[in-house]
Amino acid sequence: ENGTVIFQEGQAIEEEISVTKPVTIDGNGASFNKTITVSNAEVTIKNAKLVGTARSNKTVTPAVKITGSKPFTLTDCQVSGTTRNAVNISTSGKVIVSDNTFEAGDNSIYNAIEFSISNAPDVTDVTIENNTFNGTLGNNGISFYNIADNAHITIKNNTFNDISVNNNPIRFS
Repeated sequence: ENGTVIFQEGQAIEEEISVTKPVTIDGNGASFNKTITVSNAEVTIKNAKLVGTARSNKTVTPAVKITGSKPFTLTDCQVSGTTRNAVNISTSGKVIVSDNTFEAGDNSIYNAIEFSISNAPDVTDVTIENNTFNGTLGNNGISFYNIADNAHITIKNNTFNDISVNNNPIRFS
């Protein structure tokens, strides 16, 4: 709790990880091939290879799933694989997504980042900056639902490569 967990460089993590306490996860280049679930804890994930492992881009098996009301940071990670939502964020806490690369392949990821779908808490404070989105997404680069009144959302200096004309780099719903 309140510390840093550093993984062995090049390690492949094949088990789901559940985080319920405040912590920094330093992947140190390790590959996480199952979902990391963060439940109402202030967490930073950095320097990791995060892989969605669903059967198709219509199946919700995210690389990272965040719920609750605590702050969350994702930085310096590579996100890839096959899934509906590579990063599924349902929190009212402050969210920072910076300096990551999202590899959608050829329609392997439906939404690279999805915020607060269904009955999740309203989005209140989000910064998404300096990320690169590569490949043909199935739908959206960044998708927002349930935005709180007076929410603060900053999206800047992101690069969207190979986005189809039928898709949205950013969607507010």
